[in-house]
Amino acid sequence: MFRTIAWATDGSAEADLALEVAERLAVEGGGRLVALHYDQVYPGGRVKGQSVRAGEEEIAAQIAGQVEELVARGVNVRLVLRKGVALDTARVLSETAAEEGADVIVIGSSGRGAVAGALLGSISHDLIHHAACPVLVVPSRSRTSAV
Repeated sequence: MFRTIAWATDGSAEADLALEVAERLAVEGGGRLVALHYDQVYPGGRVKGQSVRAGEEEIAAQIAGQVEELVARGVNVRLVLRKGVALDTARVLSETAAEEGADVIVIGSSGRGAVAGALLGSISHDLIHHAACPVLVVPSRSRTSAV
């Protein structure tokens, strides 16, 4: 069904849960996996161009390590790293997934409520509105264990 699966990751525990689903889709469907990571940077001021998240180099290294582990397990995977303004995250992820020919984008959810999502934003929610393909949002373990 899905030949190219894009896994959008920020290096979080929620993204790791999404990786479990994305890997299973790729392996069981005989497809390929594209790991997408977007380094969000400040758009202006004294911090222009600096990463929004502390430890971005470590996060990118962690994701590269995860990709190496996937390769060692025989998964057909490619890592794509992008960098740009924080407000463009969903748009860039969806455009990159389209460039890679993704049939589905798999992303983790932090499980924020409506108020926190409105205040802090939700990349998974924005991605649903930008992507040209289906978006599979994997809930956090705390939400799945409550069900």
